[in-house]
Amino acid sequence: MKKLKLVVVLFVGFVTLLSFTEIKKEESIIKLDVSEESVDQNGWGSWKTTDCFRGLDFRVKRKKNSYSSKTEWLVQFRNRYNNKIYFNFEIVPYSQRSAIRRSQRTTNRTDLNANTTERNTHYRYLEESNTVYVHVNKVRFNKDGSQSYSNCD
Repeated sequence: MKKLKLVVVLFVGFVTLLSFTEIKKEESIIKLDVSEESVDQNGWGSWKTTDCFRGLDFRVKRKKNSYSSKTEWLVQFRNRYNNKIYFNFEIVPYSQRSAIRRSQRTTNRTDLNANTTERNTHYRYLEESNTVYVHVNKVRFNKDGSQSYSNCD
């Protein structure tokens, strides 16, 4: 009986310790400079693979608005993994790349089924009209919330 109590106390202590331990989160940041020759007939740039996750790709599209001084940046993700993927992302101007790296603050989370391309796009209006960063972090596979964030592959 004493051994069982000891095992239970150790287990609860271990779980408590893990819940307050910060896990190093991997990030993926790619600079995208959308030039006229690198876009398709619909205005999308070519697919780019994230630095950290070789099976997660994205592309961007720039839309200039006549009614605003801001540029609309659209992002579409593609999952080439054989597992569902969950991840955070942020679209930021090139000038904010250092700040996003330091803060790791991402406000958008999405998931993508295995071997699929998103039908929907994500967008952000920015003053920046030529260059943008897409920051990806907090990646999990299979089920969100049930495991630690994944390391780069």
